[in-house]
Amino acid sequence: AGTTATSLARTNPNLTGSTAELDAGRFQVLEYYTELGFKTAGLPISLSYDVAGNIGDDSVVPSVTNENFAQGFGVKLNSIKKKGDWELGYWYKWIGANAVPAGFTDSDFGSGFTSKAGSIIKAGYGVTDAMTLNFGYYIVRNLNSGTVSGLIDQTQNRWQFDLNWKF
Repeated sequence: AGTTATSLARTNPNLTGSTAELDAGRFQVLEYYTELGFKTAGLPISLSYDVAGNIGDDSVVPSVTNENFAQGFGVKLNSIKKKGDWELGYWYKWIGANAVPAGFTDSDFGSGFTSKAGSIIKAGYGVTDAMTLNFGYYIVRNLNSGTVSGLIDQTQNRWQFDLNWKF
């Protein structure tokens, strides 16, 4: 697969050949998502797990570097249905460089790029029956340095506040 400045795969790396060709070569992503919900002490709890693998990855060393693998897990406590309700959540994600095409990931997590790992902490509160106030904190680090010196140690911290109104 090729890449250009406007390609959604542009952040997937090429460390072994021409920068116009991706190491993965092609993407055939197999994904499995599961979620388990239950109540404890009257509060709803949701546990989730997501795993994806690029089975079309024909790069030189995918099994050594785990570049073709992604996973995430999380927990959410309570949910917002009406005024005064609240919810808290935590998720951890690990996205290998060639696991999925860049641009198909969560744009808030590492700006939508691959080769990232980190945590997401979220909280929400029902201001009214139709309005919720949400907070998110993203702590994301680079897995690979690529061609820019020092990038592997760069951590991105993103604070996000949303006021959502249903009508």
